[in-house]
Amino acid sequence: MNSQQQYEFKLPQRKQQIQIEVSIRFGNPKYSDCRNFGICKIYEKPLSNVASRLKDHFANALMVFERGTLEIYFIKASMSRRTCTHYFGSDYFKVENEKKIPSRITKQFYPSMICISNQEYIVTETVNYYMITIFSYGEVER
Repeated sequence: MNSQQQYEFKLPQRKQQIQIEVSIRFGNPKYSDCRNFGICKIYEKPLSNVASRLKDHFANALMVFERGTLEIYFIKASMSRRTCTHYFGSDYFKVENEKKIPSRITKQFYPSMICISNQEYIVTETVNYYMITIFSYGEVER
């Protein structure tokens, strides 16, 4: 076993857990150009080949749902170094504006619309991921 394998993080697999691969565009959904901080858009499928010019704005991620908890694992390899530093360099991931998770994704794990609240989330860093945990996510009015 080499030293890299020794520190490699494996996502936990549990029976009641649902994992969904997505791609995320960073920024504030309030602005059409997705500037500033947070999660501007969530796409159902990860980007297969992220062009280097887009890596500053996108990340592939795993959304893991289990018993009222949402964990988002942002995949480091899908981001530029600049993106990693900009969005995850302060040990907090800032969500400026509440972000509704698209119903195409939520229907796979929860019957109603949910959102990611605006606040600062503590970042846990591993070799391959930056992870944030949303312990109780809110319902969005229809």
